[in-house]
Amino acid sequence: MIVSLGTGMGLKKAIREKIVGFSGHITISQYDINNSFERAPIELDSALTQEIKSIPGVVSIQAFGTKAGILKGPEDFEGTVLKGVDKNYNATFFKESIVEGNWPTLQDSARNDSVLVSAILAKRLKLKLHDAVNMYFIQEAPRPPRIRKFYICGIYSTGLEEFDKTFLIGDLYHLKRLNNWQNNEVGGFEILLNNIDQLELITSQVRAELPYDLDAQSVKSNNEQLFHWLDLFDLNIYMILVIMIAVAVINMVSALLILIVDRTNMIGLLKALGGNNKMVISIFLYQSGAIIFRGMFWGNLIGIGICLLQQYFGIVHLDPETYYVSEAPIALNYLYILYLNAGVLVICMITLLLPALMVSKISPIKALRYE
Repeated sequence: MIVSLGTGMGLKKAIREKIVGFSGHITISQYDINNSFERAPIELDSALTQEIKSIPGVVSIQAFGTKAGILKGPEDFEGTVLKGVDKNYNATFFKESIVEGNWPTLQDSARNDSVLVSAILAKRLKLKLHDAVNMYFIQEAPRPPRIRKFYICGIYSTGLEEFDKTFLIGDLYHLKRLNNWQNNEVGGFEILLNNIDQLELITSQVRAELPYDLDAQSVKSNNEQLFHWLDLFDLNIYMILVIMIAVAVINMVSALLILIVDRTNMIGLLKALGGNNKMVISIFLYQSGAIIFRGMFWGNLIGIGICLLQQYFGIVHLDPETYYVSEAPIALNYLYILYLNAGVLVICMITLLLPALMVSKISPIKALRYE
């Protein structure tokens, strides 16, 4: 039960953090039914930005922009999206995902031609670190595509194939020039929170602060299918816990029945000496409780030990194309483990009351004759 709880919550947390790393918890953009990567620019004045930052739970707000284009390699080309960010962007997620090279150094005074390309795109287009690549941005006919030359400063891999095969990360300044935006205009803003459990509440609070032409969307609403899939993890964990508790209950009932049958003579002797049913039943319940506590001690020791081994040494590996991670992640919540232990103990003890009542049906005369 502990291993299923740790791995289930760990995998859910790891994938959720990867999704949030790409787009933040909340995205502010132009209110539009157009779901493409070509959105109208927006701007937030300093007063509104400070108002959003003052909402409890908001950690930071950062600008970004996206523009679709065609990335051309030496032999092939691929449709991609350039995501532009500035020097204030929280790049912790991407820096941790870099497998080769470095994060581009972004500045306010000058544009940077360096980009971060995913390992999937690099493999498909046969690109290497420090290669120069051309990206073509389509314009309205009859104007020809606009070409920008970029230099690959780093290669990243998050394990989320849907995102990795789509995005490359570069300087927001390029998008402003390509779209003829003003210096204070951006494609949108990403908001980072300190607790995803408050996501829907804070999203509604941010939306209430925005003018009528802007909208705030949570990462869940923008990635509904992935989050619905993650919600199934909870169902799997519940099913495993129910099955394991049922197995534990059956085992303990069997053990108690064996104890009662094995100690039938003792039951008869105690009753013959004046012991009442309540006293005799309590003896067997205490004995059953001792067995449960002994099993729980070793179960906790082995279960937490396995989780810690996986957490620090990554013994069990997974297929990243299926699970989005290369190693089985672990998330140990000791409060949940405490609740789990308490729940198992209470359920087992309550269930054992029924077979323990068999003691009251045993006659002292028949019990003393029992062999």
